[in-house]
Amino acid sequence: MKKLLFAVLCLTFASQCVYAAKLVRTENIDVTLSAKSDEAVGKAIFDAAKARKWMPEKRGDNEIIATLISRNHMVAVSIVYSKDGYSIAYKDSKNMNYNARRKLIHSKYKQWIETLNKDITNKFFAQNALEF
Repeated sequence: MKKLLFAVLCLTFASQCVYAAKLVRTENIDVTLSAKSDEAVGKAIFDAAKARKWMPEKRGDNEIIATLISRNHMVAVSIVYSKDGYSIAYKDSKNMNYNARRKLIHSKYKQWIETLNKDITNKFFAQNALEF
């Protein structure tokens, strides 16, 4: 019986490790060489998020709340920006096994944030290419 209990605990722990990843916070991404204004940065972020099927919503002067729904998962992030750069921070999620104490979340979160960040960066480069 002890071996069975131990095996169940090991499997439970292992399954959590497979799906859990460290919560990433993308901070101070520099766009000073490519951004002309706060509005240009906001537009690039909004357009990149929308193109990747996120639902961006402008909040305040320099913040966008972007929400992604994938199957039965939901993730919301806050993107604060200026003409100098932007930061992406976790805001909320559903069915993502978020653990605030251990700062862990479903491994897909990291992938989605990295992809969003790459798309935003590409959008800045595309904007600059059009201006030359």
